[in-house]
Amino acid sequence: MLRLQAVVDDSGKGVKPVFVLAGFVLSAYKWSIVADFWQGILDAPPKISYFKMQEAATFTGPFKQFSTQERDKKVAALVKLITDYRPLAIKDIMPHEAYERVFKGKIAKSLDYPYFLPYHEIMGTLWRYQYNHDWHPEEKADFIFDEQGKESDLIQRIWRFTASDVPVAVKKFVGNRPLHRDEKTFLPLQAADLFAWHVRRSYEEKSRGKEYNDFVWKSLSSLECAQNEWTEERLRKIYDGVRKMGLLFEYDIKPRKILKRHKRILAERINELNRPNPKEHESNKGRS
Repeated sequence: MLRLQAVVDDSGKGVKPVFVLAGFVLSAYKWSIVADFWQGILDAPPKISYFKMQEAATFTGPFKQFSTQERDKKVAALVKLITDYRPLAIKDIMPHEAYERVFKGKIAKSLDYPYFLPYHEIMGTLWRYQYNHDWHPEEKADFIFDEQGKESDLIQRIWRFTASDVPVAVKKFVGNRPLHRDEKTFLPLQAADLFAWHVRRSYEEKSRGKEYNDFVWKSLSSLECAQNEWTEERLRKIYDGVRKMGLLFEYDIKPRKILKRHKRILAERINELNRPNPKEHESNKGRS
């Protein structure tokens, strides 16, 4: 079977109006071809060592000495490469204000910003799209995210729990444990960065009552897209559901001793979920 690779980057951490996770899905084979062409465009004069849309927009980093014409030509070449290969676009939109009204200051500090819900939801968005649209119905999807430091470590630790909670209907699409890579060295993530930046920018313009007419956005908007946009109502349903299950948020626990114990038990539970399953190991061994 072919293997799909979804590459995802974020935009808008701490910047209103929205936090965005977005990227593209292609087969791993096609991504290898795109990466070779992408490197060729980076190397074409004037050469840049990597691409980041924020730096292209502000003429910083590798774009510091570029003219507007040179910058636009480089970006246009990268956009054409993406649209030539027609990947599936994927995006998840979290409004900052809705998140803050429902969750801000009510969960563990290490989780308290709008990354974790979209992180899991963008995977679900792709799997549901595959199921609902019969899109690559026999292919699993592996996710590759931009490196997020401590957040990446935490998400890696809870992956087994996440995978076990996937609805049966879409379970066949779930690939390997997500990876977190450096976008400066894993070139497909630079394509995801370009898209995520423009998705967020389109919402910025919309919040000002303007239409976003940038040529990059018009080109990327032509791609088939699987998307999710969070509402405050849905966020409240999730919050209320957690409360009804009797689960504790850290802010509920006042005495320090009990809070320490709660964190220790939670860490032990996560570690337990991530211990290799002997049966799974034997099964994999038999297939190798």
